[in-house]
This record gives sequence, structure tokens and C-alpha cells, in this order.
Amino acid sequence: DPNSAMAYANRGWANMQKGDFEKAVADCTEAIRLDPNLAMAHNNRGWAYMQKGEFNKAIAEFTEAIRLDPTDSMARLGRGVSYSVTGEYDRAIHDLSETIRLDPESGKAYSERGAAYKEIGDYDRAIADCTEAIRLNPTNAIAYTNRGNAHDDKGDYDKAIADHTEAIRLDPNSGPVYNNRAVTYNKKGEFDKAIADFADAIRLAP
Repeated sequence: DPNSAMAYANRGWANMQKGDFEKAVADCTEAIRLDPNLAMAHNNRGWAYMQKGEFNKAIAEFTEAIRLDPTDSMARLGRGVSYSVTGEYDRAIHDLSETIRLDPESGKAYSERGAAYKEIGDYDRAIADCTEAIRLNPTNAIAYTNRGNAHDDKGDYDKAIADHTEAIRLDPNSGPVYNNRAVTYNKKGEFDKAIADFADAIRLAP
């Protein structure tokens, strides 16, 4: 049914997951034209804008989705992540805390809130959040990375290296995870290990 706003919104989400962000935005825009009050369409367009790196547009979409459906945990999560990327960490923490209230099993919300806490220097809360994210999803490489970065900033280099090593095990083809461990090795004075990891980070860089 070409007039179904829900169908366009769903196809937009599918296109986003496929990596075709332009088509995702177009589909969600059509869904919103057909039904401006469909929160899901605004949420989905927000995630597509996020993937395109258009975070201010994403925030606007998530804000509208939340206005239309205050229980939309995905819109809260998306806006929280977008705020974090744009450096608005207090707003990010607020939204991610609300995400966790709405969806206590959201490992991504814990991991992202942990990263935001790290940015404002609250390392103990950062580590606690990432630990909870790992408990909820033990294969979440990003949570290990975020916790490792918090340990690094706190000066606990051995714990940081252990977390970065686990992130590498879970996601061995990601250049940034090698770079993170290299930075910590460098701080520890283990320069040969740092150089080897930097070489892998360069090799894996897109």
C-alpha cells in the first residue's frame, strides 16, 4: 500500500540497516508527509541522519519523536548518542538515563552513558556503566573499549590494556581498537608493543 506511512517508515529502517542512508531519509520523509504524527518515522529518520553524520538534524527528529511518544526509548537513545557526539554531555547523560529507565536492558545506553561520563571526568561512573553494559551483552566490543578508555584516563593502564585486548578479540578488524591499546602501551612506556598496535591500526584504517 503506497499510502501506508508505516510501510515507508519500515522500509526506511531497512534501508538504513542496509547502509543506504539517502533512501532511508527519503522513505521516512514520505512516511512523515503521509502521517506527520508517526513517531516511528521521525525516530527512523533521526537514526538515518545520525549515520550520515548530520547530528543536529538527528536531534531535531528525535526531539519530535519524543514529543509524539514520550515512551520511545530508541529516540531517547539516539538523541543521547547525538548529544554526546556534539559534546553536550550533560544532555546526553540525561537522555541516556531516561533510556535506561524506559529500557533497563539496553546495554548500548549503559555503554554510551559510560562514554559520556568519561568525557566529563567521572571515571568511576563510566566504569560502572560499561561494566553493566558488558554484563547485559558480554560480546559488546564498544563497551570494553569505553571502559578501557575510562581506565586509561584514570591511570589504570593494566586494566585498560585488558579491556582493549578483549575489544580486539571481539572486533579484530577494527583499527580504532588497536589504536586505543597502542595509546595505553605508549603511556606505560611499552613502546615496541605500542608501535606494533599502531601498525595494525594503520593497516586496518579504511
